[in-house]
Amino acid sequence: MTEEIRSNHNWNIIGHEAAVRQLQQALSRGQLAHAYLFSGPPHIGRRTLAVRFSQALCCQAPDDERPCGQCPACRRISHGTHPDFITISSPEGDTHGGNTRISIETIREIRTAITLRPLEAPYRIVLLDGADELSHDAADALLKTLEEPPSYAIFLLIVTSPEDLPETVRSRCQLIPLHPVPRMRVRAVLEAQGYPSSDAALIAQLSQGRVGLALQLAEDPAQLERYRTAGQIGLTMLTNRLNALLQARELAERYRRGQRETVTHQLSVLITLWDDLLALRAGLSERIAFVEFRETLDSLAQRWDIAAIAQGLAATCRALADLEANVQARLALDTMVLAWPNPPA
Repeated sequence: MTEEIRSNHNWNIIGHEAAVRQLQQALSRGQLAHAYLFSGPPHIGRRTLAVRFSQALCCQAPDDERPCGQCPACRRISHGTHPDFITISSPEGDTHGGNTRISIETIREIRTAITLRPLEAPYRIVLLDGADELSHDAADALLKTLEEPPSYAIFLLIVTSPEDLPETVRSRCQLIPLHPVPRMRVRAVLEAQGYPSSDAALIAQLSQGRVGLALQLAEDPAQLERYRTAGQIGLTMLTNRLNALLQARELAERYRRGQRETVTHQLSVLITLWDDLLALRAGLSERIAFVEFRETLDSLAQRWDIAAIAQGLAATCRALADLEANVQARLALDTMVLAWPNPPA
């Protein structure tokens, strides 16, 4: 993998350059906050970046080589066994009473733990994964700790959105927002790692810029095959109106029988196919997800204009929204197909 693709030097983080730079500058200048708030959608790399930052804080290598990933401190943080690295996850991490929220008892245990000075590292680090699952009392208890933390304590909070935390807690954290990585960057990373171009293109589309999800999909051939099968079904629907109506009726029946995830999955794949058609019609062939269907998609794209393709995309998105709004499935899906542009002769 090239250095550009590997990204961010020793941190080995794909994308998120601004976030890494912010943390590196805090380290190099010795201007560390007592609490950092990593936010972004699941599988985007929040926990990975928080762990890398923890390694950089405790790494035994020279400053310009941190985190090295190889010293005992880096390895033990990676494995979750470092005595000065405390991790709490929600909901699985909360063992008090079987709750699905992080309880006040858990926060009290953390407060007790950080009264002890670090055993090996310069800091005691608390990684709170799922901080948006703090109970009301737990959030109040955490706030008291953040207001007067020990000088050696650093808290790393992970949430989907900063607004999921009380403003009083949020205001005491340094914000580290993470955003989706460009799709072409994800595709390039996967291709550099040896994945076929067709797999890399599909995974890049499905992951929506979430590198963690992209890597999971890359290691799950069965999941990719499921998408390809749905893609083949979708192509037969786009190229034949009668077949589209028959498939719509079958999907409606599956929805009625409770197979809702299967139906929404098929609609999501149809949306991806319409997106591919738009990309091809606009001359952006490098952006398509279903590379293996390129020939058929290209033929369709050249016979429909952009307005017709946009009409098909809008109708499919509307059907998905209608199902989520509990519109009768057969009505929603029949209406979708009838709103599609006529298949090319």
